[in-house]
Amino acid sequence: MGRKQRIGKSAVVCADCGVSSEDATFSRNQLAKADPRCADCVEKFQQLGQLQQAERLKRCVQCFQDLPKDQFSKRQYVSLEGKCVACVTLLEAQADSSDSKNATKWTYDRYYRCCHRGKTGGVGVRSKFNVASPLIGSIPLGRVFRATDVIANEQGDPMVKVMDLSCVDSNTSEQSEKKSKQREGWVPCRSIRNEIYVEPHPGPFREMRFYRCVIEGCKARAEPDFALPELGFLLYGDVVEVTESFISSDGVVFLKLATRYFDGPAWVVERTLDNESVLNVVEGPSTQRAQYRCVQESGAPMRREPSLDSPPVGRIACGRVVTAVERWLSQQRQLFLKIENVLPAPTSSPSAAAEGSSGNEDRSAWVIETSTCCASVMLKVAGGNPPRPSRRGGAVFGFGGNGDRSTAGSATMPTTKQVFRACKLQGLSLHSDAIKRLADELNNEPSLELDDVLYAIKNSIDKSKMTTSVVTLEALESALDTLLAVSADNNYEQIQVFNAFETPRLHYNTHNSSYELRADRHRRIHGTAEDRIQLLRHRFQMVDLRVRRNKMFSPPAVALSNGAEFIELSKIESLLGVTGIKRVVGMLGQDERKRLFLEDLTSRIYIDLSNATYTDGLFTINCVVLVEGEVIDDVLHVHSMGFPPPETKQKSLTILSGIDPLGIEVSAQQLEQIRALEASDHHATFIVLSDVHLDDPQVMKHLDILFQGLESVLPTLFILMGDFTSTPVGGGAGSNTLRDLKEYLDDLGNIILKYPRLAEFSRFVLVPGPNDPGSSRALPRHPLPDFCTRDLIRKIPNITCATNPCRIRYYTQDIVIFREDQHQKMHRHALLPVVQDQTAMDDAEQGTPDDDMGGSEPEAGNASNDDTDEERENAQERVHASSSRQVDISKHLVKTLIDQAHLSPLPLMACPINWAYDDSLQLFPLPDVVRDTVMYDLRVWWIHETHWTTPCTVDPWRFHRTVSAWLFLRRRLPSRSIPRRLFLCSLSTNHIRDRVQSRRMNE
Repeated sequence: MGRKQRIGKSAVVCADCGVSSEDATFSRNQLAKADPRCADCVEKFQQLGQLQQAERLKRCVQCFQDLPKDQFSKRQYVSLEGKCVACVTLLEAQADSSDSKNATKWTYDRYYRCCHRGKTGGVGVRSKFNVASPLIGSIPLGRVFRATDVIANEQGDPMVKVMDLSCVDSNTSEQSEKKSKQREGWVPCRSIRNEIYVEPHPGPFREMRFYRCVIEGCKARAEPDFALPELGFLLYGDVVEVTESFISSDGVVFLKLATRYFDGPAWVVERTLDNESVLNVVEGPSTQRAQYRCVQESGAPMRREPSLDSPPVGRIACGRVVTAVERWLSQQRQLFLKIENVLPAPTSSPSAAAEGSSGNEDRSAWVIETSTCCASVMLKVAGGNPPRPSRRGGAVFGFGGNGDRSTAGSATMPTTKQVFRACKLQGLSLHSDAIKRLADELNNEPSLELDDVLYAIKNSIDKSKMTTSVVTLEALESALDTLLAVSADNNYEQIQVFNAFETPRLHYNTHNSSYELRADRHRRIHGTAEDRIQLLRHRFQMVDLRVRRNKMFSPPAVALSNGAEFIELSKIESLLGVTGIKRVVGMLGQDERKRLFLEDLTSRIYIDLSNATYTDGLFTINCVVLVEGEVIDDVLHVHSMGFPPPETKQKSLTILSGIDPLGIEVSAQQLEQIRALEASDHHATFIVLSDVHLDDPQVMKHLDILFQGLESVLPTLFILMGDFTSTPVGGGAGSNTLRDLKEYLDDLGNIILKYPRLAEFSRFVLVPGPNDPGSSRALPRHPLPDFCTRDLIRKIPNITCATNPCRIRYYTQDIVIFREDQHQKMHRHALLPVVQDQTAMDDAEQGTPDDDMGGSEPEAGNASNDDTDEERENAQERVHASSSRQVDISKHLVKTLIDQAHLSPLPLMACPINWAYDDSLQLFPLPDVVRDTVMYDLRVWWIHETHWTTPCTVDPWRFHRTVSAWLFLRRRLPSRSIPRRLFLCSLSTNHIRDRVQSRRMNE
């Protein structure tokens, strides 16, 4: 019989597909198994295994990229130090392009620290590479120096050449005289008794590292200079983030702390002048799994939160090995380990069953790695991930490897070797021709910084979807063109419109505690379940981070007795079982029984607002609030509640560290040029109109009057917002259709073309309203259909159809345009009544005869040509009176939107939102102007630093009723301390009509 046979006597069923032997073929090996598979299933299984083998990734040690097997050669794939094909090709090209004369010549560049205390307090420096040559001085113990060469002397001992003699101390006048005549010095690496004189040092760096303070009170100074007074102190055991190191001329190593620890830049020493350790490098926060052993005799206390304030819930016995899934740096500057499955499983009880407990509680706990007195509590054992090795490998005194120490952004002209090293530190690999091109461009263009170029290259890689980090010459040229796009001679585009579906997503990376942009082009309108979950989590996280950055709620850098007081915030999961008044940040929610609760990323708790006092604002479901209260019977009885304090735009941009939320790559020099162009543009004017009903003849008539009067002014921008029809498109019998809307837009284009200067020099932005045609009523809304606007844009190219909401950038100022009836929705879904101030209460008691909402806007008939001056003045007075009655609600609405940093802090049932694009509604950083159209007529609110923040929130009247618009003027305000801002005033077509008629009579 052959290998395969057909069985007919006893039926055999395939374990995978369920086909019997009557319809399939089985091999002998499969028939002998308990769960046989047919020949077709075996073949599919083999193909799947080959596919999985091909998709298995391996990390290249050169470019640090996880690549599939086909990106490696067979030899490199099985090697522990394997390099991908692209990196091997790059290294071979660099070796071939090197100068043949210098190909075999060794270049040496390393840093060493003196680790021997001789008779002179350090290591002697010789005038020649011989231990018998005269001494010219000594390098003190602990000082770091740079060596540029290494030679083995006649005795076979290595000696390194000191690059700069400024770190050498002369003990006698004779040595001082020899040092002045000497240009070089040599230091022996070992003594004749084989004692180590110097040890390798990594040298200066510019990257994020973490250090632990190991002395009591480390002084921090504004500059790397001992003569300066201290800014503050680091306490014993503090773990801090270091961003840069600097080696002074006398060999002292200074470390630059991250900006969040002190008000400005702060520098501390790595070692004292007596070579005592001050800061020791440690492994920073990460999410890698590792094995740790408890080495504390009394055991390691476990906590629910990574904070020393959290009470212990148990101990890990000494000698026990546990698995840590995360390393976390707390606000108290201590490293905590998150240990999984270390807490005992909770026992079930009748009360827990009655409350509906699921039993799937988190059994993880946090354990401190090193105590506050620098005593080891948990040590990493074999099998865990080793700490990050030093950037310098090789033997201590070996003759192999490249020791170049240049970093990105050096003040000197970089060479190709330095550029290659800087790119490697950023995880980039450049072709040899791209490296030469970049080095030449940096030398020829002093305005370019290597950091800016590398940032642009990395962004271009993300945009072009490159599979590897090997940058070609074409990608480099594109990055250089981006950086050199703005110059003093060219005309920078002053108005830029950004649609909601095109802006990148601003994401907070919890691993390195920094913000980053993610250009996720695979987002869909119909989001996934994960998008729905992350929607509210992302909203809460952005506000929670902002609150904890505030000086009022963040602990001081140095906990001195006379330090400034701060408000300590707790997490909700830590509230149960504690007494006293607590303060938490949480998001308001409501269950199916209409009971209010407060939740954060850790837990939720029911709240009682019966005796609560609250601040201004409209409190709705999904709003993030600050709550102060006391827990009684597992219910948080709220004493006071308010919105989180906002954050100024300037502070937010500082936190972003140069990241533009709109994804525009602008260097420091370009930003200065843009600001200069903005300062020279004194005549910018914006016209904002809302509810422009194009099917209303009176609206078209007043638009004609408006354009006629403004032709001589030439406004920079017209913003026309919907609804563009008085009745919804497709609303039923007798309603407008898409073809009707297309005709109305064509009529608008014909009116604009009557004034050629406006059509040529002004820009027009059309923003759809809630009842305009679109894909759905969920936010953000798409622009007007292309079918309706195609001919209009063809006739007037300066017209842009934007989304709702959209963002407009005027040089460096940001404007948010949002058309929605938020006033009515927010007021309807408010959980608490609006807080009335005393002035509003007095006005309500006095009352006015026109308290009904029908008098809030003048009728369109009041704008006819037969109106007298008295009738027009009465109409304007009614508008102002109505607006003053609504000013209280307006303030609450504006405060809510700004404090929540979101345009729609409402339940999703009240205001649907596309889950994947909720970030387009966020207001972080806060823009300069928020144009939010709501149900009623509001006024302009200038919001100062001392009140809320710096944006200007505007709500224009409905154009189809008031025939008025808002006029933005670019000039200094004589009566306000707001320089170079957009000044706003109301503009009525009646006044424009009178001015035009009087001008014609004079002519």
